[in-house]
Amino acid sequence: MADVYMGDDQTLASISTRLPATTPKAGRAIFFLPNNTSVPVDDHKEQYSTVKLCMPLRFEENRDVVTIVGTYCGIVLLHVHVKNTSDTNKTGFSHIVLYNPCTGMSRSVRDPNSLSCSVYGFGYGKNPSDFKIVRLRKTTYKSSKCTPGVVSMFYPNSILVNSYCDVLTLKSSTWITTEISLDQDAIFCEDNKLGTFLNGVLYWFASTNIVALSVSDLVTSKINLPNPHSYTNTHLGTWHGYLCMITDTNNLLDSGHDLWILKICSVNKSWTKECSFTLGLGVDHITQYRILNIMGDGRILMVDTSSNLIIYHISNRSYKKLNTSGSVIDFRIVSGIEYVKSRVSPSELC
Repeated sequence: MADVYMGDDQTLASISTRLPATTPKAGRAIFFLPNNTSVPVDDHKEQYSTVKLCMPLRFEENRDVVTIVGTYCGIVLLHVHVKNTSDTNKTGFSHIVLYNPCTGMSRSVRDPNSLSCSVYGFGYGKNPSDFKIVRLRKTTYKSSKCTPGVVSMFYPNSILVNSYCDVLTLKSSTWITTEISLDQDAIFCEDNKLGTFLNGVLYWFASTNIVALSVSDLVTSKINLPNPHSYTNTHLGTWHGYLCMITDTNNLLDSGHDLWILKICSVNKSWTKECSFTLGLGVDHITQYRILNIMGDGRILMVDTSSNLIIYHISNRSYKKLNTSGSVIDFRIVSGIEYVKSRVSPSELC
């Protein structure tokens, strides 16, 4: 679900000159799907309250699959896949929507040759104003779970043929496709389909390692996991300008976690354990909650099996519950991402 590191004030000021409507210091909020709500995030408030939003398009339940792809400068990127419809010409149709939750403005872009199991990212290369949407996919054959030529990134028994990177440059509204190198065992997890963007590179958690893609030259590499034995609530994000990863402590009887920071020195990359913590949320089992998003300032957004949305502060081991009265929260499918509130129009990115 891409997390994007917003950078320092100098970087934001540079972007603001290209996007005159940007108000990067207007505050932050969290956008949730599928209940289409926003939560202004302010540490001075005792309780966060949700605000119902008008969605840019009319999404139909049990037909459209809507996924958060990323966010940048106040724009939330959504991928819409039509799963079932009486119109056979539209079944399998997908498109990408650039949406500003603050203004309600949106713009739709056709997404060709896409299936819902692709993974996405949102970022830029050397020029911060040259925004790109990135999609990774694999073609497979001779699989009991996939038909020939269908993209599969989640079934380890598939025989993988080729890996591709599709890139949409928003300025020109054109897609280009490049064949890339991915390990056959790079199985992207359903809960971690969203790329994390940091310093020109997109990162995805791929079960046995982390896949890194340079947005400028579309070259892939892989990074070893800090804890290869952590399988539950493992989540990738950014932490004060560093790539970070939250892993469990391999003990399913408690809610213990480790926070790891990736330090890069020249060509060397190494993980450092920043801290360990145990969630005091009134739940004792690690499967009773899901991590949705790592917020850049050191907070974690999560949901528990009682459908409570929670912001947990690692620094002082405290948490606040969001006021979701009137909203139906489904523990299994809810997703959320932090964004900067702004007046940027989606057309300004294109």
